[in-house]
Amino acid sequence: MTARLLIFSLGRRGAAPNQTFELARALVKRREVELSLCISRQSDLRGEIVALGLPTLVVSTYADLRGWDLLATLWRLPRAMLSFVFFVLRRKPDMVLCPMGHIWNPVFLPVMRLLRIRYALMVHDGVVKAGDHMSAPQRWNEIELRGADTLIAMTEFVRSQLVEGRHCKPEDVPVIPLGPFEAAAGHQISVAERAANIRKAGVRELLFFGRILDYKGLDLLLEAFAQIEPLYPAARLKIAGSGDIEPYRALLSGLRNVELDLRYIPEEEVPSIFSGSDAVILPYREATQSGVIAVAQTAGVPVIATPIGGLKEQIEDGVTGLLSQSVTAESLAQAIIRLLDDPVLYEKISRQGQEYSRKLWDAAARNIAVLVDRARMEKHGVS
Repeated sequence: MTARLLIFSLGRRGAAPNQTFELARALVKRREVELSLCISRQSDLRGEIVALGLPTLVVSTYADLRGWDLLATLWRLPRAMLSFVFFVLRRKPDMVLCPMGHIWNPVFLPVMRLLRIRYALMVHDGVVKAGDHMSAPQRWNEIELRGADTLIAMTEFVRSQLVEGRHCKPEDVPVIPLGPFEAAAGHQISVAERAANIRKAGVRELLFFGRILDYKGLDLLLEAFAQIEPLYPAARLKIAGSGDIEPYRALLSGLRNVELDLRYIPEEEVPSIFSGSDAVILPYREATQSGVIAVAQTAGVPVIATPIGGLKEQIEDGVTGLLSQSVTAESLAQAIIRLLDDPVLYEKISRQGQEYSRKLWDAAARNIAVLVDRARMEKHGVS
């Protein structure tokens, strides 16, 4: 009997639709899994996901949690839940897998209990990060974490957080690493062409990408760039993402070659931003994993990161990326200079980072297939 999996992903933008698309694309190759999906009509990748040709329930959620869209949630949610029930009754999944939590998900948990479906949740962060305080939305998300039958960690570091903080047994928390977001990376220049450009002109364009939050250490990067700028006048730093830049104004005032693009970056613009960058910098003070690494590696753009949390699992220093020796501006500057001065190392990291990342989704699909088959056997009383 074929195991049946329903990927339940109501996220509209960012990692959620990308993970859904990549997981579905990898799982569809596995004949032992019968796959279906439930996604948001407002998803940035709705067209790409539907084009996979899988049985897909598309429900209206919201485009923004403000104004009319917030009020519209009050009538869209019951309709979405009813559609979900009928879809599940038709598809009869052995497991529902959610790639990323969503504000609506806790409301669907009683439905899954009633229908006796095992719910597996992929966990990005085992604890709340600095700047993501335990607000009402965080407490609401906690309901989903507590209600899931299976928690899937993105890294060993997240598993250790779940084991310690939730008293889980390590063997009950599978680890499935994040793969590359090829849809987000888009069509980039080849690794060979990128390396040739670097040999001619050197590493010039550095990129900080994503939301600006305390734990992401933008101040460390600006302090590091202040050390680099006098030595490499052609080097430039681009900061692309939404957030409050005011705490960093004093550091920015002493820098010449910094470009600010302070907004949410639409999915269709991500490829051009990465394509125009020579290296991506993650100066984080804490992290469980990063989708930015996945996008960069897919595009063949070397990543430099601080040696913390799950980033140490996503990057093998000197092979698939570079890690600074410590979480300081001085150490980060040294790692950046290491890449600036060595085009051979640049080419190696660009190529091997891309090769490494492309293996991850097939491995993820294989591991998820095992979990779904186990759920099928439990559901039907097969030993």
